Amino acid sequence: MIASSRTTSTAGQRRKQPPSARICCHSSCSPDEAAPAAQTGGLFTVSLTFPGAFTGKQLWLQVGVNGTIMSPRTAVATVPVAQYSLSGAIANGSITNAMLATDSVSRTNILGANKTGHVGFTIAGSDCSVLTFSVSGAAIGDIVVMTWAEGVTPPTNILIGPASVVATSSIKATVCNLGTGTYSNSSIPITVQTFR
Repeated sequence: MIASSRTTSTAGQRRKQPPSARICCHSSCSPDEAAPAAQTGGLFTVSLTFPGAFTGKQLWLQVGVNGTIMSPRTAVATVPVAQYSLSGAIANGSITNAMLATDSVSRTNILGANKTGHVGFTIAGSDCSVLTFSVSGAAIGDIVVMTWAEGVTPPTNILIGPASVVATSSIKATVCNLGTGTYSNSSIPITVQTFR
């Protein structure tokens, strides 16, 4: 990052000697206090680095020349902040619901697989069964959410348990019958969404 400033004497005349400068980024100060590059017409330029200072929060530069702090501080503009953004390092919890527009996040823009279809199974009373079915786009390591399709009345005493991706595009889910009699249905609408 390059910082530039103009220095003048107390009488308003430009200094003839390079100033001794100390430049801070908010509360993190540059370790170099040597004079910056030779000035031209009172303008001096110095290259700055503040390792680890840019974490996505707004920062300001504070310049001190020959022991005098210049005011006001200057807001750090886009380039260092953009470099931080490119790193993909977004702090956990930094994006809240208030920052998202209504309906801006939907199934169509979540990375993973999505399918609404039908499954059929027969389960004896007080028993569980493992179902295996295909969901295109599902990948090993995805988190799986499986539920009855929208508008479907869930079958009495039938519980969808944990589901996982066991191979590319292949999901296994546990379905249990909490009732005492056998349950059988050849076509129950379900929705599966995976997240990665």
